[in-house]
Amino acid sequence: MDQENTVVFKNKSGVTFTRIKNHHYKISFELNNNRLILPNIMNIDILELLYILNKDIYEYSKLVKVNDKEAILINVVKPFFKDLGLPQRFCHLKIEQTLVNDRNIQFKSTTLYEENPLDENIPANAQIVPIKSMIADCEIKNAHSLLLTQTIIFDERIIPVIPLYMEKMLGHISSKIFTRMKQFIEDMDPFQNNSF
Repeated sequence: MDQENTVVFKNKSGVTFTRIKNHHYKISFELNNNRLILPNIMNIDILELLYILNKDIYEYSKLVKVNDKEAILINVVKPFFKDLGLPQRFCHLKIEQTLVNDRNIQFKSTTLYEENPLDENIPANAQIVPIKSMIADCEIKNAHSLLLTQTIIFDERIIPVIPLYMEKMLGHISSKIFTRMKQFIEDMDPFQNNSF
């Protein structure tokens, strides 16, 4: 890892957002809950939780499960940069869940550029977020503890330069999204009614 290019933008509630190098970022945090078998909830359905907990960030979300290990996700982000004249953004991702080994669950996501989502909830002037690769690794420490690491690589052909203010906003929003998920899961109790 290039130390000169590595920058930690956020470290709150145990969630860390790091720029590894240009266009390459990492979000990491630990999940702990002695009342749940955490690997059992790490599946495609967890993506719906991210939307439910972050409706102030996402304007719209649609998860279409192809099967238990594969889904198509559309997320429309609220127009945070409208006042700056920047377009609203949306993600259109193919997500595949794999069990790398008995200690690691992985979610691989790629942007579906060639497929038009034809969804009336995507504003006509919204632009796709050019995610080249997004991989979420869930390292199973034990039944009640996971280390989650998500790497995101943006396509530098589409966005040649990501300004510092955008990186900071990305760090802030990403940290908020995953802090909420972390807190919700760590507070879950199977003997209480806190389903999502």
